[in-house]
Amino acid sequence: MALASHLKVVYGARMAYDEKQDQVRFNKLKAVEKEKKLRLDQFVSKSMATPEGREYFYWLLEICHLHRNPFTSNALSTSFQCGELNVGQQVQAHVVEIAPANWLQMLQSKYEEQIDDNRSES
Repeated sequence: MALASHLKVVYGARMAYDEKQDQVRFNKLKAVEKEKKLRLDQFVSKSMATPEGREYFYWLLEICHLHRNPFTSNALSTSFQCGELNVGQQVQAHVVEIAPANWLQMLQSKYEEQIDDNRSES
């Protein structure tokens, strides 16, 4: 017996289950998500292609305390910092996936800035 011929009980009311309609709805949502990911990928790619975009992403990752230990003696503070770190890790993964060459360029330019700052302080 086909699944579509069965009735589904939802919140105490009987509703006919339409497998085709669910598949159509699923396919539409999948297409919308694919378009959304494409737009986000294009944004990251275009942003990382500019010095200002790379500076922005570097700043964003700095305030997420990427590559820092989030643990403290206070559990609530640790939880908050773990959340910040999680966001930073997701942003970093997306940028590295979409614009790996620009990611390396961003790191190289920040490294050179730090060397210049250290030389000027000496």
